[in-house]
Amino acid sequence: MNIDNATVRELTEVSIFMKMTRADINTMLNTPGAEVNVGYALQALIDEGHKSILFPHDVKGIYTLAGDVTVPPPVTLISFSPCVKPYTITGDSSFLNKGAVIRKAAGADYIFGPGTVPRFYGLLLDGRDSSRPLFNQQNQTRGGILFNCGVYRFLYGIGSYAYTSVQVGMSSICSNNDGVYNLIDSRLINCTINANTRHGVYLRNGANNNLFQNIRNEWNGGVGYLADGSVGNIINGELVDRNGSANFAVLNGGGFLIGDVFSQRPGRTSAAGSSYNTHFYMEGAGSYIIASNVITRTGVDDDGQGTLTPERILTTGGGSSDMSFVANGCDLSGYTISALRQITTAEKMIFRGNKGVADLITTGLYQFQNGRGNVGGVKSNQVLTSGVGSVLTLSFQETGLVDPAASQATIPLCRTLLVESLTSNGVPGKFKLPFQIRRVVQTANVDLYTSESRSSPTGAYAVTGATGVNVSLVVNADATLTTVTLTSVDGIGRFLRVTILDN
Repeated sequence: MNIDNATVRELTEVSIFMKMTRADINTMLNTPGAEVNVGYALQALIDEGHKSILFPHDVKGIYTLAGDVTVPPPVTLISFSPCVKPYTITGDSSFLNKGAVIRKAAGADYIFGPGTVPRFYGLLLDGRDSSRPLFNQQNQTRGGILFNCGVYRFLYGIGSYAYTSVQVGMSSICSNNDGVYNLIDSRLINCTINANTRHGVYLRNGANNNLFQNIRNEWNGGVGYLADGSVGNIINGELVDRNGSANFAVLNGGGFLIGDVFSQRPGRTSAAGSSYNTHFYMEGAGSYIIASNVITRTGVDDDGQGTLTPERILTTGGGSSDMSFVANGCDLSGYTISALRQITTAEKMIFRGNKGVADLITTGLYQFQNGRGNVGGVKSNQVLTSGVGSVLTLSFQETGLVDPAASQATIPLCRTLLVESLTSNGVPGKFKLPFQIRRVVQTANVDLYTSESRSSPTGAYAVTGATGVNVSLVVNADATLTTVTLTSVDGIGRFLRVTILDN
């Protein structure tokens, strides 16, 4: 029989039913929850060279595979009618009457054979016992596609022991150990990652350059997004909510670029005072987070139970200060104790135009701290030890001035030295000294405007003749470094914060 110029056979989608026994077909159609191993039928269709294989959707049973069939590219497994993707899994019964479900067979190690390149549409994939990844591979695989699928009860829902490159869309990744693991050059778009036992997304060193767009990442046991040495990852859009640990964590030089995201209620199972009771956690040399248009919120569980979390917006720890955090145009008011907890002080911090956190810049030549612009950074938590003649020397990076012998002389730089102090017996002090840096000859010089200086208590600080601390200030030859020296006159110990103001 023909329809126009094509035979009915040519217009019929190749179905797994074509190679199944009549008894197995009847079981699939009539027995709710019955498991039917269809590996023999799938292998027969692959051997015949078919590139698209349909798993009928209107069934009551469960298709199973035992890891003995490798699905090579470009073979695609599909179900034309979209499956019903369960939001959470309580057991095998969660898959009843949900559409085309392919489950790992009882006693099997994997669901698909080694080297399978996944190209799946409209299927529910069930790993049964979370003992192995969905992808059976030891080497990096590329070219996988999952669209409108559900991925449940695997060791790693999306990913494997080796790096994996894959595209995933409109899919649910739920009730695995880790939802997403060790992807590289991959894209996940319009997906839900939820209720995984450990982390929602876990990217280790080398698992780089991934896009997560319009992803709902919530209610996982551990971290929502964890980059442990993984860099070049973009998270754009949607919601990260109520994960057991931090919503975002970056370790060992990893990094995220985050935008247009709601970050809500992290630290659900974190103890009070935990470093991970926070929206963002960072540690390790080179680690970075850059965030824009992120809105943070505190909260308890949906039923009103549980602990109000999180305590912080950002917590930094580890053994290295070489970390970067940048936030612009965000609502960072979603904390219960304070915005920042720096167990280890991050060297490079930029907060500009955010709600909930004051503007702060601690990187670059011109910085902004304590509500003031400065040059070369604030020297906080400094100590001038007790004892007459004790000395504290501090250096500040400066703009530099051109050599007038080689170019037109530069207009001098006007600055103000600000010293804020507290003596060991609790007496506060302050000293302001305007000065000018000029370079009209080969070597730069500094002019101290001592007549305009101010000391509190009066006379405690001075360039010469101080009763408490003498202050000297010099610049190097090209005016790229300013050095401030404080010398104790009265022998009293002092805690200091020293700043060069940019005016």
